[in-house]
Amino acid sequence: MCPLCRNRDREVKAELHDTAAVHVFGCPRCGTFEIDTSAVNAYRNHQSPGLDANRFLLSARARKATLEGRIERFEIKDFVAAERNEIPEPSLDDKIRLMLAWFQRRSTRFGEWL
Repeated sequence: MCPLCRNRDREVKAELHDTAAVHVFGCPRCGTFEIDTSAVNAYRNHQSPGLDANRFLLSARARKATLEGRIERFEIKDFVAAERNEIPEPSLDDKIRLMLAWFQRRSTRFGEWL
């Protein structure tokens, strides 16, 4: 199960890197990201309405990093910030910019349908 979006898809992959004490996840929705082992253990079964309402912001951060060719790393402070509703939602300009970047990546030739 993906700790960000709670996707239970079988394609969600998790690996533990012993040297870095980090779990690396690959989710079809969120992309590839890392979470500290302490955060994985603390929030694996943690139930919180605030966190559940804001998981999409963590997922979006991981997805954006994946699209930019980076791997986002999450720590306990990121989950705490989501739980406390301290992560700002992207502005309308940011959303439009992300949408246009998606269209640019998907289009192969000018004038061709996606």
